[in-house]
Amino acid sequence: MNIRFVLLFFSVSALMNQSVNAALTVESKNLVVDSANNAVNVTFGPFVSPFFTFNYFPNGAFSITGKLSSEFNSTLATKSVGGVNYTPVKIYNNKTFDKLTVWQKQPIFFHNPVLGFTSDFLGKGNQYIGAKAILSNSDILYFWMLVNLDAGGKKLTILKLGFEDVPGNPALTGNEGENAAGISELFLPDLNIFPQPAKNILTLDLGSDVQVAYHIYNLNGQLVQKGDAFIRKEIVVSEMEKGIYLLVLTNDHALLIRKIIIE
Repeated sequence: MNIRFVLLFFSVSALMNQSVNAALTVESKNLVVDSANNAVNVTFGPFVSPFFTFNYFPNGAFSITGKLSSEFNSTLATKSVGGVNYTPVKIYNNKTFDKLTVWQKQPIFFHNPVLGFTSDFLGKGNQYIGAKAILSNSDILYFWMLVNLDAGGKKLTILKLGFEDVPGNPALTGNEGENAAGISELFLPDLNIFPQPAKNILTLDLGSDVQVAYHIYNLNGQLVQKGDAFIRKEIVVSEMEKGIYLLVLTNDHALLIRKIIIE
């Protein structure tokens, strides 16, 4: 095997051994919210006060209330339903959600037959909900809650909570409950890299709201530049020598290599 590809192999292997969520802590909860238990507080980590309260209502609706206290201000990643009501954003396997801007606080309904809508959570089993907390010192902690809504929409179980204890770092979801293909199986299927060849700017269009690390190697296995990309990234290549390079895109669970040409 050519020595330059041996060097590149070990460089890429080292990348895959790095964990972007090495400080992720996962706690099992198994808290049930239903007609018999109509209010449940959720805490995590070293915090004594609850970050969220889950509520059940007689009409079959659930809500999540983010807490605001002297310690923290907690919010959920949400989407609008009919332009009025909000429901949590479902977070797929291994996707980060630290750069979402659709955060809402209290209260958030995600299943309410009386209001005439149901969210993606209805009858879908296990789901991840993305969340974050702004602490009193302005640090931001990202985390997720893994919940299960039964097929009848009458019982919610809060199964696990995973939080990244390094402020500002994204908390990736795991594979405990989401059945849809994550990016470990379908890693950037809509990726577009242009122009080819590139002279001044190389654009990475990831095609989805994922965050990846990128590394550019020359054919001697030497790292030329690196950084992070989210959805769309413009990389300055004007100072790179003309030639063929290898672009390596990674997240915590997957790797993709593409050849690029700089002119």
